[in-house]
Amino acid sequence: MEIGIDSFAATIPNPATGLTVPPTDRMEALLAEVETADRVGLDVFGIGEHHRREFLDSAPAVILAAAAARSKRIRLTSAVTVLSAADPVRVFQDFATIDLISKGRAEIVVGRGSFGEAYPLYGFAMNDYDALFVEKLDLLLKLRNETNVTWRGRFRPALTGQGVYPRPHQAKMPIWLGVGGTPQSFARAGSLGLPLMVAIIGGSFDRFRPLVDLYREAGHRAGHAPETLKVGIHAMGFVGDSDQSAADAFFPGWAYMSTEIGRERGWSPATRAQFDSMRSPHGAFLIGNPQTVRDKILAADKALGGISRITFQMSSAMLETEAMQRSIELLGSEVSPRSRRLWPRRRIMGELIAGIWKRNGIEGVLADGQLRRPPSIFRGWITTESDSPFKAEPGRYHLYVSLACPWAHRTLIMRNLKGLADLVDVSVVHWLMGEDGWTFDPGHGVIPDTVNGAGFLHEIYTISHPDCTSRVTVPVLWDKVHRRIVSNESADILRMFNSVFDGCGATAGDYYPEEHRDEIDAVNARVYATLNNGVYRSGFATTQAAYEEAVGEVFATLDWLEQRLAQQRYLVGGRLTEADIRLFTTLVRFDPVYYGHFKCNLRALVDYPALWAYTRDLFRHKAIRPTVDFQHIKSHYYASHPWLNPSRIVPVGPDCDFDFPSGRETL
Repeated sequence: MEIGIDSFAATIPNPATGLTVPPTDRMEALLAEVETADRVGLDVFGIGEHHRREFLDSAPAVILAAAAARSKRIRLTSAVTVLSAADPVRVFQDFATIDLISKGRAEIVVGRGSFGEAYPLYGFAMNDYDALFVEKLDLLLKLRNETNVTWRGRFRPALTGQGVYPRPHQAKMPIWLGVGGTPQSFARAGSLGLPLMVAIIGGSFDRFRPLVDLYREAGHRAGHAPETLKVGIHAMGFVGDSDQSAADAFFPGWAYMSTEIGRERGWSPATRAQFDSMRSPHGAFLIGNPQTVRDKILAADKALGGISRITFQMSSAMLETEAMQRSIELLGSEVSPRSRRLWPRRRIMGELIAGIWKRNGIEGVLADGQLRRPPSIFRGWITTESDSPFKAEPGRYHLYVSLACPWAHRTLIMRNLKGLADLVDVSVVHWLMGEDGWTFDPGHGVIPDTVNGAGFLHEIYTISHPDCTSRVTVPVLWDKVHRRIVSNESADILRMFNSVFDGCGATAGDYYPEEHRDEIDAVNARVYATLNNGVYRSGFATTQAAYEEAVGEVFATLDWLEQRLAQQRYLVGGRLTEADIRLFTTLVRFDPVYYGHFKCNLRALVDYPALWAYTRDLFRHKAIRPTVDFQHIKSHYYASHPWLNPSRIVPVGPDCDFDFPSGRETL
């Protein structure tokens, strides 16, 4: 489950003084809230859209762009974009731009809006409330999928193949459908297969269960996989050190806004009794101390049959700046799933023993203070032979990877270089590897297991071999026909992907050419022992001698590579080969992770002119860049090794510009 914050940039008078915070101060406070949410590890921050004097969020894309420039990891979304009163082309362009600024962290939640001010403001009739939304959503989804769109509708001039730019950093920008309580809206989201964001600002969570079931049923009837039908909740929420302090900080602002807006709608003034009822165990307000809020989140998850995201609408507490910051801190440190998955600060790296998952320590792979990486146990091979137990066939194999793991990363790169996306599909685990190993918990970049429906990667191993004894690692290449693992050795998978699917429609290209194989093997051998694995030997060393031996070999190899690459663009034969792929996945992680986390700090990668330019050159390759996810990389290492980083704080730096031109094209 992802946890985040939604803000409407509220600016209301202080009931005690009658004074209103100046808009510039409120906007600065809002951006500070985003920075804090990013720092404490929350997953998402949303900005609403209103056209009223109480709110400063009439241009959410502008606020989100500022937030993108002041944050590093948190995902940024609207909450919601009033699509019915907007131009979908401009909406797409705005959020594509935010996606570029944030390097792939933008999302859009679209809806019709709970207020009607936007419609006359932009020249639309409220009578067309639903028709406007249906038409514009159709166009927005087309814009997401196509650069040059041909489209015609009632409420906007036709598009006749014009290109819509810029395109976002993400291959497919996430678009959620924001809904209130209308059954048609839930059914629409399901039939389109869009993730659902439900605004629950009163009553109880369980009263929405029939509507959520309607959404899931509509999605099922439309043929969408269950794991794509995500449900999120937007709810009133605030965390304090005690239930009372949280309630007292939130109530004044909530009472003011509820009374003012209610007056327009003929409602009675808001009361403390109503408020306390909503924050009771059966109410929908997530207000209280961390344990209270945590319990209510779990209750909401159970009531709705599972939720993927929950966002706290905290704007009502904007009058209490210090309390707001404290609430965000508590949300990230004590409520968020990232900290709820608490595990002992022991060296835990679980393993399978006779088919049973054991939470054993890392000591099993240490000897004399040094890391001893156990060999991969699955070493099958796909071939083109007709009698092969693993015959090369389109769609037969499935790849399980982590975006954080350098060994899995190399297989993703080869998969892209060889154009195997339609031949070998993929699942991506969550970045956090805790006591239960790799999981498919919902989160940024996760692609669920659509083949076996596993929640944990170790289940894949036991489906294949019920009595398996093994460390559970990525990558894993799976045979759908025999329902078993072909290989969990990245070097073998790399070689298979290079050639065995050439007769099945793979892209031309040989990255292990016969005339250079001896040299490639020699380079691979040194790079693996002293650098690919050397950084791990340095980071996991438990004696000074073991550490100094490992880190010395790391930098001796980096010095050797710097000399080798000063005069040639690639490692071997003047062309991109397997050797470059295997080296790149370590280099791209070096400054963000290995320099600090694994104590490989004699020199940074940026201190090597040739190596740094070489890494940027490969990063900018069209088949390689989409495989790099720094959010997964940094979050995984700094949070999955609590014996190395007990606080699990993820550094904000370094600020490396991998997009800067390398200038190596002429070598």
